[in-house]
Amino acid sequence: MPGPRPHRRGQPPCGDALDLATLAPGFYERNPKRTNVGLALAMAAGIGVVDLIAAVRALRRRGAV
Repeated sequence: MPGPRPHRRGQPPCGDALDLATLAPGFYERNPKRTNVGLALAMAAGIGVVDLIAAVRALRRRGAV
């Protein structure tokens, strides 16, 4: 059984940016669930940073960066 496939270059930031763009419209001032949306945005941003760090480390291991 093959191991996990490495991320393609540019894939993690694009997917995480799409997550943030999807959540952002819910973060308007009069939204009663604004706090929940803010927490979701913070979590998505944090996961995006972790994904980006992992992608850079994987590329460095392969000598691509």
